[in-house]
Amino acid sequence: MPIPRRYIAFIGLCLAFVAHTAPGETRTAALEPGWHDDVSLQVGDRTRYFRYFVPSSLLDSEPPVVLFFHGGTQSMRSTMPPNSSGSAAWPFVAEEKGFLLLVPNGVGEDGDAFGDDQRWNDCRSDGPQTTDADDVAFVEALLDWSSDTLGHDPEAVFATGASNGGMMTYRLAQERPDLITAGAGFIANLAANSACEAQDEPVPMMVVNGTEDPWMPYDGGQVVGGGGEVVSTDETVAYWLQVNGLEPSPEIESLPELEPDEPTRVQLERYSDDQSVDRVRFYRMIDAGHAMPTLSRPISAQAESLVGPQNRDIEGAREAWAFFRQFYLTDADLGHALSGNWFDPSRNGEGFNLVAGEEGAVLFYYGADPDGERLWLISDLLTDPLTLGEEYEVTVYRTSGGRFGQPLPPSESRVNWGEATLRFEDCTHGEIGLQGEQGEELDSEVTRLLAVSNHPC
Repeated sequence: MPIPRRYIAFIGLCLAFVAHTAPGETRTAALEPGWHDDVSLQVGDRTRYFRYFVPSSLLDSEPPVVLFFHGGTQSMRSTMPPNSSGSAAWPFVAEEKGFLLLVPNGVGEDGDAFGDDQRWNDCRSDGPQTTDADDVAFVEALLDWSSDTLGHDPEAVFATGASNGGMMTYRLAQERPDLITAGAGFIANLAANSACEAQDEPVPMMVVNGTEDPWMPYDGGQVVGGGGEVVSTDETVAYWLQVNGLEPSPEIESLPELEPDEPTRVQLERYSDDQSVDRVRFYRMIDAGHAMPTLSRPISAQAESLVGPQNRDIEGAREAWAFFRQFYLTDADLGHALSGNWFDPSRNGEGFNLVAGEEGAVLFYYGADPDGERLWLISDLLTDPLTLGEEYEVTVYRTSGGRFGQPLPPSESRVNWGEATLRFEDCTHGEIGLQGEQGEELDSEVTRLLAVSNHPC
């Protein structure tokens, strides 16, 4: 698990950045549930603004945080409730799932950092809609403030946005992959003429684009209004596959059409690593336009006439959080995540199975004793939460007797054999030892063979 990084402190000078909050505001006040509006932060010679949302109950003492970047000509206010748009679902998902939501504000063409007609400097070097603001420095300062004030988990920072905000998400992942854990870009492609220096380091990414988008061309080209040139969606997805070391061979699923009266549908492509974790997901919104997909917050018919049909088969914010959740582990998650088959590559014909649930974990061993006889062992329930780097000891039993369909009670079918010790270095490596009461001893350096699907372990 990540090393805790949270401090209870007044907001003060942090490197070159100063956060301005109410005098005497402590972490307790900063974590009052609900919206906290118009917070300011000094970044270089410019004052920047943001708002944030705290749910009634946090997922963990060091909760994950989601950065949401509004679209071009929008703001930190116009994309959130009470306004109705797909992006406005984010605080409701945060309330339900227990994560922090940071909503920074871009800068207007006139240099105003507080207004409602804002933009992000998203790497496009050939578009008039970009600003000269150092938005990456703003994000870095904002995350420093959040770490000090809200105590978020620095290993669980997720970025998302739509259109110009989606391109800003891509910029962060390309230029500063150290700042975020994963990203999700909606109705956005990569800049064709980029002013940014990509680090080309792996960052899990979710891409959601409409095939009939009149503003952000699906097949690449000029963004509407002379907004610069972008590459195609296929090239955008291919880039994220390449930096994440994935083959272009997805698992493809056609999602249910929940709104049969609207013309769009969604095809999901999952690109998984060797641990069955989706490191790239691509939602192809067939016949959809330039709008965040939503189940409950449809745009008006007038808006659809400008941006094209809106998909209403998925809730974009929920899909993004489900993608992000793969890369965040609570203590309760870890035991379940370590479930699977483990083996020592230097030893043939034996292995371990760890099965974990809400009440604890059970270890199984399948192998042979020193006389070559079959030896199957089962442990007591290990109720302590499993944590990486910690060693655990549990009693194990040898099982025998019984017939198919005629099981014996545990008191008659198992005999105390000895003890097992477990220690997991990370999600794929560990040490398991067996010590029998008759002097038998086995020390195995184990590697995971099979794992739980769609999980960071």
